[in-house]
This record gives sequence, structure tokens and C-alpha cells, in this order.
Amino acid sequence: MITGRGLAIAQMPWLSGAQALVRFAAPRTPSILARAAARDFPTVEAVDRLQPADDTVAVESSAWRDGEADFYWVDAQADALGERGLVPVAAAGEPLIRLELLTRCQRWLDRRNPASAGRWFDQLLRFHRSLHDRERPGARAEHNRALDTWQWVLRIDPKASAAVQAAGLFVGAGERAGDILAGAPVPAAVRDRAVHLLAALVPGGELDDGDGEVALLEDADCLSFFAFGSTSFLDDHGEVETRRKIASTLHRLSLRACAYLPAVRLRRDLAQLFSEAATPG
Repeated sequence: MITGRGLAIAQMPWLSGAQALVRFAAPRTPSILARAAARDFPTVEAVDRLQPADDTVAVESSAWRDGEADFYWVDAQADALGERGLVPVAAAGEPLIRLELLTRCQRWLDRRNPASAGRWFDQLLRFHRSLHDRERPGARAEHNRALDTWQWVLRIDPKASAAVQAAGLFVGAGERAGDILAGAPVPAAVRDRAVHLLAALVPGGELDDGDGEVALLEDADCLSFFAFGSTSFLDDHGEVETRRKIASTLHRLSLRACAYLPAVRLRRDLAQLFSEAATPG
């Protein structure tokens, strides 16, 4: 078995004790499920039991709860399934842990709404994917973070416009976003609005407090950092810079978005830094 950051997994590890699992399968026609896993995941079914297999992401509940799980291993398992065109369809385990694990895997949901259901958005996703060489760990992480931010946009606001969804995919592109979107298969009006939203988030940009879509995009970016990007940020930048990043991100987060933080499981060392940054001193 090969584990660790940026490495593929050769086989399913042996897990003992209580577990939480997410099963992936081919996308299916959305339907109203009698036992939805949560309001945030209406297309994922909550089931009593799942067995670890080559179509599941499984974690040991106690290790996950204590922040001792190997988050890179979890991400690698989800990526291996998502890159096969599979999406999360079922989850089992303790409700809170199940929700947290789904949050960690949500980038592969491919959740849509009427604004992003058209063929052009499929083309946009393919274009966006072509910009990232997923064989390279850094590019894979960047692509994953973009997908996660897009899914946070829809999770916070299921009625999100096409423009703010498109912008969610390019938050990490910074000042290059406008040039990249200029060559993307996006309707002109959607592109122009997405570029405007992204410009507001660039340091020094003019943030319009009255623009709800700017606030939505900022919330999605912040939540994606905590839920998905913070682990690698700490490993890359160290405690001092991470503590500063956590504090500044919390400052950007709206009260609406703060309600989602309980669904985010942090690694133990990150949780300690988060607690320090969040506690007035």
C-alpha cells in the first residue's frame, strides 16, 4: 500500500472499528430520495451499512473524529474514483462523520442547477480540466480546489447563477482569470459577469458589499480553504503563516457561511491553530 501526499493508492487498507463510508457510482438521473444523507447532499442516499470496496472511500470513525485520519489518503481515494467518472451516491456511518466525509468528497458530486445544466457548461468543465495536468500533484490540488469551490457555491445557494458558478471554478486563477475566461466556451454575458466577480476578490479589488454574488463567491472560497485546502497549506507554509491565513479567512467569512463550519473536519494540528485564531486574545 502506498500512502501519503500526492501518491496513488495501491490497495484498500484494512480498517478496524466503526467506519464511515461514501460509495461512488456512475452519475444517475437526480431524484428525490426517501432518505437523503443531508439537506446539503440531496442526491446522496443515507444507508445503514456499506462495505469497504473499490468503489468506496472509508475512514475509521475514531481516527476521523480525533483529526488523526490520513487526509491525503482520503483525497487520493476520492480522486481515483472521481477520475473514473464516478460520483458520490450513498453514505453510511455516524451522521456527523458521514456529513464531514461527504464534504471532503463533494468536489466529485458534479452537482448542477438549471443555470449550469446546459451543454456549454459541460464544455466549460472540459476546458477547465484541460488547464490542469492531474498527473502533477500541484495541478491536481489546484483543480480539486476549484471543483470544491464550485460545489460550495451551489451548496450555499442552490439557485446560484451561471456566472457565479463559472467564477467559482476560476477563483484560484487570480489576475489571470479574465484572460483565461476570454478563451473559455462561455456565453459572453456570463463571462463578463464572472470576470467582474473575480476581479472583486483579487487583493486590491473593489469589493461591492451590496453584491450578493460577490459575497457568495467569497464565502465559497473561504469554506473551500477550510474544508479542503488548509491541510496542504499548513504542510507547505508552516504554523505561523497558516495561523495568519486562518485568521484572515475567518474575517472574510459571513455569518451565513459560518454555519457550515461544523461540517468541516480538520486535522488535529489544524484544529488547534483554528481554535487559537478564532479565540480573541
